[in-house]
Amino acid sequence: MKKFVTAILLVVVCTVCSASGVFEQVPADSHLLCRIDVAAVLARPEVNKVLNTREALETQLEFAQKAGCSINDIAEAVIAMWGDNHTAVLLKLNKNIDVDAAVKKFQSADKKIAGKAAYYAINSGAVSQLTGDIIAFASPEDMTSFLTRIKGIPANLKELSAKFADKTAPVVWMVFGGEKIKFSGNASYGFAGKDSRDHIITSDIVFRKEKEAQQFAMMAPMYGGMISGLIFGNNPELGAEVVKHFRVYDSGKTVKMTLHLPAALVDGVTTYAQEQGMQQLRKAESSLAPAIQKEQ
Repeated sequence: MKKFVTAILLVVVCTVCSASGVFEQVPADSHLLCRIDVAAVLARPEVNKVLNTREALETQLEFAQKAGCSINDIAEAVIAMWGDNHTAVLLKLNKNIDVDAAVKKFQSADKKIAGKAAYYAINSGAVSQLTGDIIAFASPEDMTSFLTRIKGIPANLKELSAKFADKTAPVVWMVFGGEKIKFSGNASYGFAGKDSRDHIITSDIVFRKEKEAQQFAMMAPMYGGMISGLIFGNNPELGAEVVKHFRVYDSGKTVKMTLHLPAALVDGVTTYAQEQGMQQLRKAESSLAPAIQKEQ
């Protein structure tokens, strides 16, 4: 009975993945897949608060004029990791675009071939059009690996993703596992509470041995503090408040972690993210200014 239910779930997942077409394009030896419902994320008020500032809108408009699409044309994104941590980002758009025409508007676009597919190297990145509405981004090295690999979601990740097959799936979910890593599991990011204003991050990690799970559970709070320090380095008080909502549970070989941020704390994190984003944007503009002036 258990095998029958699992088989049914796999059929559902396969149907969902085939409908989007994105998972058909990931490397067959992927050990991590992350799916982002970009449209749902962009609909969030806290995201709009960050993206709808004057500086952010100007940057988005400039990119859209060159690329032929805007951030609002992205339906979903899938991040795939395979081999020796090669990584690619696949974007599924709501419309077809012409990458060949778009890259001509960017400087230093160099067309290359990997296997039977073409890609463009732009500065330190690379872009390839897989279908009319699916675009892949990676480093030039990772793009070569990506385009020459056998495609299709691997069986172990397909099984792990079964829990995210229904329509109530979180806006972001991730599955991971493979021969080269000592654990497997999933992670997700979604919303709850009044008006879905609370943010919830959960993760289930299954280790090969109970002792490994127990050791990780003991160290997880320290890891959480370290990550908080990296993210909230300019506001450690906010980071400390976030860590208070981090919970870790272990049972047998499984470690479950949750981070439930109430709406009020989310507002503080959003404001902090906006401030940090604007600082990075100004730094980027400052570094590009000499090149822009030279071009003019």
